[in-house]
Amino acid sequence: RARGVDGDPASYLQIRFWINTAIKIELRDLKDRTPYWLVSTNRANELAKILNVAEH
Repeated sequence: RARGVDGDPASYLQIRFWINTAIKIELRDLKDRTPYWLVSTNRANELAKILNVAEH
């Protein structure tokens, strides 16, 4: 739903229609008005773990 009617028009989308899963990456940069990136991936759990480790 984040890429449809509930999505923010200011968000960045990297979507591949043949990939059913995606990860939502919320941005915390006050200089960037993009609220989040929505990125298609077949390995959402792995990508989330990598990004969470990089955050700490």
